[in-house]
Amino acid sequence: MLVAASLLGSVWLGAQIAVPAAIEFWRGEASKAWPTVLATIEHTETQFINAFRPRYSPQIIYSFVINGKNFHGNRVDFRAMGYTREEADAMVARFRSQATALVHHQPDDPAVSTLISGPHWPSLLLATVGLFFITIPLVIAGHLLWRSLGSRRVHKAMPSDA
Repeated sequence: MLVAASLLGSVWLGAQIAVPAAIEFWRGEASKAWPTVLATIEHTETQFINAFRPRYSPQIIYSFVINGKNFHGNRVDFRAMGYTREEADAMVARFRSQATALVHHQPDDPAVSTLISGPHWPSLLLATVGLFFITIPLVIAGHLLWRSLGSRRVHKAMPSDA
C-alpha cells in the first residue's frame, strides 16, 4: 500500500510540474503570432517571490485598448520559473512606468497578453522533468503488476502435493 501511495504521489507531483510548464511553453510559442498593440506601462517593481530559493518577479502592470475596450495585463513573458534579482531588475528597468511598449495579445481573448512573446525554453525542460516523475512510477507500477500476475500464474500451474 505504501508503494502504491508513493507511486501515486510521484505521478501527482509530476503532473503539477509538467502541466503548467507545458501550458506556458505552448502559450509562449503561440504568442509569436499574436497581434500587437501599444500599451502604457502603469507600474513597475521587483518583488521577492520564494524563500526556498531566492527568486524574484518583475511586476510590470500595463494597460491597452482594443476596439474601445480597456484591458490590463501583468505578464512579462511565458517563463514558468522565477527570475534572479538581476534579471528581474533588468526587466523592470527595460519597462519603466509611464513609458509605452508593444503588447502581444491573444486574438480571441485580449485579456491574455504579454510584453515579450515566444516560449521560454527552460519551461520545456521543466515539463520534461515533470513527465519523468509521471513516467517512471507508471513503469514501476506496470512492472510490479506484471510480476504479481506472473507469480499467480506460476502458483496456479503448480500441481498440489495432495
